[in-house]
Amino acid sequence: MSDRPPVAYLIMSYTLPDQVLRLVRALRAGSPGGHVVIHHDACRCSLDRRGLQEAGAHSLEPAVPVRWGDFSQLAAVLRGFAWLLENTDFEWLVLLSGQDYPLRPVPDIERDLRDAPYDAFIETRLVPAPPVFRRTLDEFPTRYFYRYAALPDRPAAARLAALV
Repeated sequence: MSDRPPVAYLIMSYTLPDQVLRLVRALRAGSPGGHVVIHHDACRCSLDRRGLQEAGAHSLEPAVPVRWGDFSQLAAVLRGFAWLLENTDFEWLVLLSGQDYPLRPVPDIERDLRDAPYDAFIETRLVPAPPVFRRTLDEFPTRYFYRYAALPDRPAAARLAALV
């Protein structure tokens, strides 16, 4: 057993509560000393808080509503990072969605993280220039090269939109 600090897992979820609980149980079984923290946006469904607590996970309360793909998503992630930094000791932090699941044994994953000569693993994608005259099916160039604005969630705006 290592004397090094454990791995921390931050799970961002909004749906499939049974699957989220299964993920928590798999992480805790493979990493009994690890930290599992969940930010669950309950706008779509609720989580079994008691089941999460019994499985050894900490739920960030109060969870804040997240508009997925919006800055509020990043704000929720940063809030989870801050909570882990203030309340736990860890060597690696793994950010997961509620739909993720380990494909390899968790102890093997943690060993590979600890033995890696890197400070972080970050998935990247090449973002090609957007096509000028045709619509692309790939969402990443569109999200990268164009700006979006969220419309206010106001009853008056909805009524006006219905009139058009």
